[in-house]
Amino acid sequence: MRPLLSFDDSPVRDQLVTQAEQMAHRLNQPSAVSILATVIQRAERDEGMRRLREEMFGRADEDLTRALATAVERGELRPGAQDHARDLVARMFGPLFFERFLYGERLDDGIMAGEVDSALAPWLPSG
Repeated sequence: MRPLLSFDDSPVRDQLVTQAEQMAHRLNQPSAVSILATVIQRAERDEGMRRLREEMFGRADEDLTRALATAVERGELRPGAQDHARDLVARMFGPLFFERFLYGERLDDGIMAGEVDSALAPWLPSG
């Protein structure tokens, strides 16, 4: 299993858009939805599944925190963005899971740039 997010040295916004589009594509696969739903459901009572869920989702906060800190150092984002990694993950990826799991809608990766931009907007440098 790959972690939810992984980063390199390119601009953080571009990486997040690409990864959100990839996530949307994966979530449109019926088998992926089945696997994720099973892992999430079984993790409530099975230690092995909790570890698998942690492997899949748990490092996203830490990895995004580091990427956001790097983006702050490069002037892409305002200081403090790195302290809100969990909130940013929820704002960017929460709508995907909601649309796919609760509404059963197929995801259009064309909307992902807007989700990422909306989440990052409060942290963009002014001027």
